[in-house]
Amino acid sequence: MNSGSPLAARLNLDVFSFFIIVLFIAAAVFVLWIFSRQISAYRNSHTYSENTKTKPTTAKNINQTAKKLKLSLEEKNILSTILKPHPVPNVQYVVKTPEIFEQYFKAFYHQMVISSSEDKLTGLFSLRSKLYKYSQFNSQIKTSRTVQLFTVFTYTPSQGIHHQLTLVESDQNELHLMIPPSLKKEDYPQSLSKISFVFIHTDSSAYSIETRVIRYQPGKENSTVLVCSQTDKIFPLQKRAFPRIDLNVECKFSSVKAENIKGTTEYKINEKVHSGILADSSAGGCRIITELPIKAEQFLFVEAKMDGKTESSAIGKILRTTKNKNDEYILHIKFEKIEESVVNRINGVACHYVEQ
Repeated sequence: MNSGSPLAARLNLDVFSFFIIVLFIAAAVFVLWIFSRQISAYRNSHTYSENTKTKPTTAKNINQTAKKLKLSLEEKNILSTILKPHPVPNVQYVVKTPEIFEQYFKAFYHQMVISSSEDKLTGLFSLRSKLYKYSQFNSQIKTSRTVQLFTVFTYTPSQGIHHQLTLVESDQNELHLMIPPSLKKEDYPQSLSKISFVFIHTDSSAYSIETRVIRYQPGKENSTVLVCSQTDKIFPLQKRAFPRIDLNVECKFSSVKAENIKGTTEYKINEKVHSGILADSSAGGCRIITELPIKAEQFLFVEAKMDGKTESSAIGKILRTTKNKNDEYILHIKFEKIEESVVNRINGVACHYVEQ
């Protein structure tokens, strides 16, 4: 019952005002909720994704990319320095295609060579390696049906002997591979047998593939075609940590005795020198061809033009020894001690920033 007193009237007014305020707040919250839903829907839309991809790279984009790729502070700073003068689209997206950066990497490399900044060069190649590893992880293929024609499949029936078969035809059920003259008929895999190949996809990623031989049939120009079944048994291979340089140049090497002295490995080089052929090199190691049956786990001192230009040296450990078809021994060597400047020179040539 309303008493008509001023106090009751004020109480009624306060209650009414309170409800008006509550309704106003509720309406505002509802409007904000609708607005946030629209923003969320737009950010998840194809249009937003495409617009974001084409926007110039920002500091925030670089920070998020550095976190995703686990870049060091040095690598992040190099990436920022490289991108700052260039209108590169959002790095978070283009990082999946690192080839876009190669012209900028090359320019940065030559700047650092002029200023003799070996630490910056080391950081550059470390950054480049992480970008390509990330790219490989995000571009895996799942079926042989997507492999392009004229892709080369490497078949290795025995250790050290490789044969390259070219994909000349592909349909929903079959792969047609042209057999090279190097693969003799007596070494053909049997029909209906399982067979494994290694091939390089268009994105430069290496894969192994397991399939089955269906039949053999005549090909063009008196060639023989191996017909295999299409397959989903495709597995990405671990990409080499460092790009390699094919060399085939003379080298010298000596045995090395490694000793642990007060927690530090000391290397004593034997005076006896042997000759061999440096087949290739990379920042991580090299391969030497020799007639000497040197076993794995031994250390060697190697002298050669490891970048194809400048005489240099390194100490490495033989990881394994294989034999080629000429009955020569291939020493697969991992570098244990090598100068930073030599590593950077090798990388410069291997990445095609310098002509070989």
